[in-house]
Amino acid sequence: MPSHINHLGSDLCRGVLEFAEGRPLRSPGLRWLKIELANLYAGGVDKLSYEGRLAFTENHLEDIFDSADRPLEGSRWWLQAEDPFQCLAVCINLTEALRSPSPETVLSHIPIHQDGSCNGFQHYAALGRDTVTSTAIDEMFEAARAIMRWFGECAKIIAAENETVRWTTPLGLPVVKTSLQTLSLQRETDKVVVRRQRTAFPPNFIHSLDGCHMMMTAVTCKRAGLCFAGVHDSFWTHACDVDKLNKILREKFVELYAQPILENLLESFEKSFPHLDFPPLPERGDLDLKVVLDSPYFFN
Repeated sequence: MPSHINHLGSDLCRGVLEFAEGRPLRSPGLRWLKIELANLYAGGVDKLSYEGRLAFTENHLEDIFDSADRPLEGSRWWLQAEDPFQCLAVCINLTEALRSPSPETVLSHIPIHQDGSCNGFQHYAALGRDTVTSTAIDEMFEAARAIMRWFGECAKIIAAENETVRWTTPLGLPVVKTSLQTLSLQRETDKVVVRRQRTAFPPNFIHSLDGCHMMMTAVTCKRAGLCFAGVHDSFWTHACDVDKLNKILREKFVELYAQPILENLLESFEKSFPHLDFPPLPERGDLDLKVVLDSPYFFN
């Protein structure tokens, strides 16, 4: 992957990147291209319902056409977007499609972005089987904190023995969290820093689950013939394939958390350190994770 121009880079980097293969927009793709423009314009527009975002784009068609036709000489509406260069790229593609006698057949190379909604808490909510609603946000945070505390306490117990926390992800990848004490001239000792283990293990474990979800999604997308790019909780594919990607994202999330992840983690700790006493697992709810399959904004 190039060092300076890649999909992990700035708005400018992402604005000049496109899929090598173009695919016809078709009806779903034309809809998602309009939604993508609203998402990139942002400023609160990206928080609207899909219908609200589509309406925003329809209400700014003249601005979009002007941006595509005269990006520097015109009104420069695209520069008001939070991600202006990506917005300009979509303006150009959308203008081409809407001016075509057959918009749905126009090829699009634009990577359409799908992002997790409060992704860290999505993972914590899945671990805790908690129903997450706007009216129960305090409960969601409390449930997440209970699991965080359990992670931290387990890490503290292990590190107190001068051992580093290690675990195996649901995909079988072994992970070791190293936090050795550093002396002058950046020379490491053999002493494990308990505080670092305790604070770093919870987010690192969640990131490892995040990575599992991305890998499961990537493999399934490849088998389904979708072009795919991803980093952490962000995913890209062609506009015409966004609905397929969204379905895969939800299915793989449910598949991942159908496993007894916390139970397996505790069992691995007890096997690795049989002489240590670990706290019991936090209480969890009874959420049926299959509700995720019908959540249109789970990734959007």
